[in-house]
Amino acid sequence: RTRGMAIDPTNNKRWFVGSVSGGVWLTEDEGVSWVNLTDTSIPNLSTSTIVISPQDKNTLYVGTGEPFGNLGAVGGAGIFKTTDGGTTWSSLGISFSFGDVGRIIINPTNKNNVLVGTTRGIYRTIDGGANWTQTYATSGSNWVQDLDADPTNFNIQYGSVENFGLVKSIDGGLTWTTIFDRANFNSSHRRFETSVSPAEPNTLFVSVYTPNSRATTGVNTDLYVSRNKGGTFTNLKTSGSAAAANLLTDQGWYDNIIMAHPFDANVFYVGGVAVFKVTIVGENFVSSSIASGYDSAQINNEVHVDQHGMEVILGNNQEFRILLANDGGVYSTSFKTDPG
Repeated sequence: RTRGMAIDPTNNKRWFVGSVSGGVWLTEDEGVSWVNLTDTSIPNLSTSTIVISPQDKNTLYVGTGEPFGNLGAVGGAGIFKTTDGGTTWSSLGISFSFGDVGRIIINPTNKNNVLVGTTRGIYRTIDGGANWTQTYATSGSNWVQDLDADPTNFNIQYGSVENFGLVKSIDGGLTWTTIFDRANFNSSHRRFETSVSPAEPNTLFVSVYTPNSRATTGVNTDLYVSRNKGGTFTNLKTSGSAAAANLLTDQGWYDNIIMAHPFDANVFYVGGVAVFKVTIVGENFVSSSIASGYDSAQINNEVHVDQHGMEVILGNNQEFRILLANDGGVYSTSFKTDPG
C-alpha cells in the first residue's frame, strides 16, 4: 500500500511516492514508469509520509512507520532526508526515538524548518534535522496522525490527535493550544484528519471517524467545517440517511483522508474505502462517489479501495488533477475543472 506522495515543484510530471513496505519510488513520466530510490539506502522501507521542499526540489524528508493501529502496520525507524533528489539518504539525528511518523510538513520558504507528527507527539527542527525539539507531547493512544499548515502563513498549523481532537499553533509549531476537544462534541470520536482551503485559508475542513456507530451524523462519519481558523466548528448535517452519510465507513480508523478543493471553499474530497466529492450547502453536505471502491453501481469502480493519501496538481484555467495513494498503489484523474 502507498500512503505518502510529493510532487516536484518545478516539474509536475515527477512524483515521489512512499510505500509502506517498499520504500520511496520516483516516476518522471506521470506514473508510466517507476524507479526505487531507497532499496539499498534506507534501513527501513515503511515510508508513510513524504514532503519535498518548494524551495529546493532536491530536498525531501520521509517519515517511517504507521501510527494508525492496523494489525499489519510496519514499524518505523524515524526520519530520513535527501539533498540530492533521492540519490543518497541520511538518518536524522535522534528521530528514531520519535515513534511512528504520521505526517510531515515543511516550511515553503525554509527547507530546514520541518515539523513531524508521531505516536509520541510533535517534533520541530529549524536546522534541517540535525537537532529537534519536542513541542507537543502525547501518551498512550493519543497519536498525532496529521499535520497541516495554512498555505499562506506557515506559522499557523493544525495537529490531529487520535482519541482527543485538534491542536493549533500560531507560532510555527513552538506552542500548541486545543481548539477541538472531542469531549465538547462527541466523546466517541477517534481519528481526525484536516485540510486548509487554499481558496479561503480561514476555512478548515475536518473528517472524523467514530467507532461503534456512534457518530453524530453518519454512523461512523462526521464532517466539520470552521470558517475562522478553528475558532468555532460546525458539524455538517445531511438531508439524506445516516447510512448514505457514512463516507468513511467502519474502516475510518485505517482509511481517512481529506483534501480541500483548490479553488472552491465549499468543496472538499474525502477518502475512506471509496472517494467522495463533498459540497457544503448551508450547514448540510451533499456527496457524490468519484472512486467507488466495492460499489459497482458507482463510477470508477476499478480504482482500488482503502485511501490513504490525496494530492492535487494544478493545470491551466482552473483545471487540476487528483492523485490517490491507496492499498493498490497510485491512481490519477486527468486534468479537468471537475476531475473524478
